[in-house]
Amino acid sequence: MAIDFVADLEGLFNFKMHPIAIAYQRSRANNRLIIKGNQGGGTATAMHDAAQRVLGIHPDNEKNNLADKPIRFVSKVVPGDHNCEENQQFVEFRQLIPPEKWVKKLTARSKIGKIERLVGGTVDVEFMASTQDLDAFMSVQRAAYYQDEEIDRTKWDENQKRLIKARSDKHYADTTLSMTPVKGLDWSYDSLWKRARKIFRSKCICEKFGYQRVIHTIPGVINKDGELVKFDIGIEEQDVKSDIEVFCWATDDNPVMDKEAIESLFYEFDDNDEIAMARYGVFRQVSGRIYKVFDEKMHKKPFDKVFNTDLFRNYWHFRIIDFHPSKPWYVSWVAVTPTHEWLRPNLYWMRTMSSTGAP
Repeated sequence: MAIDFVADLEGLFNFKMHPIAIAYQRSRANNRLIIKGNQGGGTATAMHDAAQRVLGIHPDNEKNNLADKPIRFVSKVVPGDHNCEENQQFVEFRQLIPPEKWVKKLTARSKIGKIERLVGGTVDVEFMASTQDLDAFMSVQRAAYYQDEEIDRTKWDENQKRLIKARSDKHYADTTLSMTPVKGLDWSYDSLWKRARKIFRSKCICEKFGYQRVIHTIPGVINKDGELVKFDIGIEEQDVKSDIEVFCWATDDNPVMDKEAIESLFYEFDDNDEIAMARYGVFRQVSGRIYKVFDEKMHKKPFDKVFNTDLFRNYWHFRIIDFHPSKPWYVSWVAVTPTHEWLRPNLYWMRTMSSTGAP
């Protein structure tokens, strides 16, 4: 019986981790965002993190301090029952929990299970679908929150509120969002990525896109000789006040994927932006882009540096109006610098011509 139990834990203890996944699991940020390529193993990594916490054996012991409320998991579909194979979060999570530790399994009626911890006590786990009505996410407290792919912003905000009580009671209540940057994202780039205080990138991504790398150590992560492991990764720190950290890795970083399978997966991709997003988890604003190699850090200048009052007096200024007798006028203001740089904000002028011809 004991041998069987140890075998049931094999998937948990032998889970293959790469440096950025380790950085994710050791992060103390309230909001941890996994940005990865397709088949990058983001969901599996997040569920490995959750399974360790549920069983009470997470290497960061603070994360084992859970409130006496369910941990919430949200993805595209609700598990039909305990044997569901369609909800990827539940599939990955279920295989990491020994079968005998399920005190209460999911059923067609109830999507809340109960798991016996290895350290004593139990933890409830709740699996939901992002398509459920907003009311389903409200009015209850939760211990932690794991989200797979972007969800409606109102539902995201509601889930964040469910953690406030646990945090105020000094429990470790945090959020993980795992996603691939694809077309059609609504708010996660501006509200999470752009506001992150720290962005971790794998060596693979850094080499592909020219990001700087550093030798980084993580407290508590040691080798067989008892020395801190040195990781060759990219770390970008941003001067923002937030508790968000982002962890980026490529499909190529997934330790269970071989090179041939990866090349086959992306063989039909012929657009560099699509490859950047799908394989390397790098954000690209594909829709409507004219200058595809636009890089905000390279091409965007501080407002005060460009719109300096003294400098602006030396610019040539032009205004062009696209007139229409009934529709709003489209107005372009152009300022040309002495070095022939063009600055062109576009605005609609909502006033139209009156019957007398006067504006």
